[in-house]
Amino acid sequence: MSSDEECYEQEVTVCRTIQHILEGYPAGTSILFELLQNADDARATKVAFIIDERAPQDGPLLNPALQPWMGPALLCYDDQVFQERDYQNLRHIGCGGKAQPEAADQVAIGKFGIGFNSVYHLTDCPSFVTGDRVTLLDPSTQYGGGHRYRFPRTRKYPGQFACYQNVMGCDLDADRFEGTLFRLPLRTEELRRSSGVYSADDGVWDVEKVRELFDTFQTQAEHGLLFLHHVEELQFLRIPPEPSSSWFGGAPTGLEEVLFTVRFDERDTRLVCSTRRQLVHRLQNLPSFLASRRTETFCWEADICITASKQQQRRQQQPVAGRQRWRVWQRLGGKQASALATQFAGRRYRPLAGLALRLDTLSTVGGARPSDGRIFCALPLPTKTGLPVHINGYFEVLSNRRSVWDGMHEGDDIKTRWNHALRDDIIAAVYRDLMLDLRTLPREQYHHLWPVSPKDGFSQQLVETFFLQEAWRHPLVPLLAPQALREVDMSAAQQSQWGALHHVCLNDRRPLAPQLLGLLQWVFATTAAAFVHSRAQPEGLFVGIADVPPAVTARIRTLIHADDLQDLSPELLCTFLSNVQTYGRVQIGGTHLLHEVEQIALVLQYLLAAGPRSVQQLNGLPLCKVESGQVLRFGRTPVVLCSKQEAELVPHSKSLVMSVALLQKEGVSQLIHLPDTWLASLKLTKMGPAILAQLLPKELPPRALLSMDTAQEDVHSIHWSVDSASRAHLLAVWRYLKQELATLPPDAVRDILEEHFGDLPLLPTSNSRCFRVIAAKTLFPPGEGESIWSSSLNKRIVGVLK
Repeated sequence: MSSDEECYEQEVTVCRTIQHILEGYPAGTSILFELLQNADDARATKVAFIIDERAPQDGPLLNPALQPWMGPALLCYDDQVFQERDYQNLRHIGCGGKAQPEAADQVAIGKFGIGFNSVYHLTDCPSFVTGDRVTLLDPSTQYGGGHRYRFPRTRKYPGQFACYQNVMGCDLDADRFEGTLFRLPLRTEELRRSSGVYSADDGVWDVEKVRELFDTFQTQAEHGLLFLHHVEELQFLRIPPEPSSSWFGGAPTGLEEVLFTVRFDERDTRLVCSTRRQLVHRLQNLPSFLASRRTETFCWEADICITASKQQQRRQQQPVAGRQRWRVWQRLGGKQASALATQFAGRRYRPLAGLALRLDTLSTVGGARPSDGRIFCALPLPTKTGLPVHINGYFEVLSNRRSVWDGMHEGDDIKTRWNHALRDDIIAAVYRDLMLDLRTLPREQYHHLWPVSPKDGFSQQLVETFFLQEAWRHPLVPLLAPQALREVDMSAAQQSQWGALHHVCLNDRRPLAPQLLGLLQWVFATTAAAFVHSRAQPEGLFVGIADVPPAVTARIRTLIHADDLQDLSPELLCTFLSNVQTYGRVQIGGTHLLHEVEQIALVLQYLLAAGPRSVQQLNGLPLCKVESGQVLRFGRTPVVLCSKQEAELVPHSKSLVMSVALLQKEGVSQLIHLPDTWLASLKLTKMGPAILAQLLPKELPPRALLSMDTAQEDVHSIHWSVDSASRAHLLAVWRYLKQELATLPPDAVRDILEEHFGDLPLLPTSNSRCFRVIAAKTLFPPGEGESIWSSSLNKRIVGVLK
């Protein structure tokens, strides 16, 4: 190189890179979670965090400058040994396995990349022992730089390495240590001021601060086991300040004191591990799984047990130990997510996502709706969703793992597409499966599962997708309990206890009596069951009335257009009964579905509640019960409205007279008071003299009818020997006519009698003859100015009939 030429290259300072990482990575429980994640990636089943409170020990050190770092420390243990690729990943700060496809592990969440560097919040000089080596890291090179030492070398520096001896079974006198033990010596205030790694004010740590970190972790300890692939047990331990008399030689003496542990109940461990192994196997063979274009769901349910020492219990302000029942659903594969994972294989995308639900807290009937859900990327992110479940997925997250990539950051749209695919393609479907699986829960507990109060944008979009796609198409909505109001076979109605949103109607606009709601639900459900195997289902058929809390209904109304929802209303019920053309064939025990007076009365009261004009919507509905017991359709057959007294005048016309008991019911009785023109459209007619005259021929004995047919028109009487029953009936008829016509002038009365009753033999004599009414004006003319009812006719009627 000539004198006028010099080498000039860009450089990256290790410490500055670490400082940049720490600026985005907050100190706290995330440090423990990152170490836990790395242990799971190493396939560890047991992990322990230990606060080592011991003071520095006497003995030679590798570098005298390390003396201040030989005091209290945070230790992290797992039961797996480092592999060579792990050493390589650890050397590349900020890269890790995710940036090295040739070394990628399809199961790993993240391999000692950015996350591991969060330990520099606590220390400048992390170290660890694994296999037959001890490794010291010194990114600032203030203490001689990083080195690896085999076990024999450690015996020359007991002051440096004695801190590992007898901790979690580590024996440096042996050939190997079958595990990994990290040591993170705590940075004091003095060390912070001289730190070449991290000199911020929050970089100072002591024993109490680590204990507080443990306390905080304990409040969410179950999060450490929910979505990992291997870890089964977490321990939080303490080594007290008193030094052990035996550092080298002999068996481990058990220096640790247990603070608290987190583990699966031993009765559930086999199921959890078996399910996890199946999932791991699929991930290890992900390319072939993606090629199959299928999906697979992995589900386990287990108790997570958190046990704490008496010392730890005294530290906590509220009890956090105990047993928690969890169920976890994970789904591998999805149309969009699998396609992206195949298209962008170099990004190591895995179409895996799921949910976790704590079951034991749902049993508190009347309690607050669970809303402490978090977003996980195997381990929790700070994002709180407001949902009753935890959401997990192989998301694209921000480099500091504070939240999922949300599309607000420019430069990589594929990250946004990937997260959306996991959310809309997999997680929404898993939420559907969750609710389908838990439909056996008591109704009050099931209501707590609905996602109605999302807090962040990601969860809001998930809720929208869930309602618009999954709940809209799948039977997730519980229905009201059917109530038939009578002893019938309820099996058909009970078969339909759930419905999809597009097949149910909502009932939050106008509160209805429970008895009416139960009856309507029975009608809807039984009718729907009759068509369950039919290819030609009637238009407008739905399975019933949704039984969901107001908060769920409110969320539904904010997400789904009003025109697409069905609201329970008189108009909806009429449309339902009208559209189901074969409704009359839906029978229970050989009778119409709505057959009893109480049933029909409740429905008519509901339909007519909007006012008299609502009578028009009854046209064609099978709700017209007549005295004979039949149920007719309004507007198809003429039917007479009458009182009990009037119905008794025409006992042989029960098929033409509306049920008196029905007409007497509150709300239905208004029919009798409606204008005749309104009733005419339904072919309803009020009883009166003219209608009575049309029906009376059916009440005459066959012999009388025969005499009428054979009599000549100018003959005023026929042969009819009237018995006592017939006499009583005729007397009732004349009393009714007197009552109905009493206010009319005599001429009008005679005209009515002659016009409508003229040919009817209603005037019996004592000699087995019966005069037609038309003969009355000739045989018994009234006197001058005399009312027809005070004339000789009245005397004749009363005298003969009595």
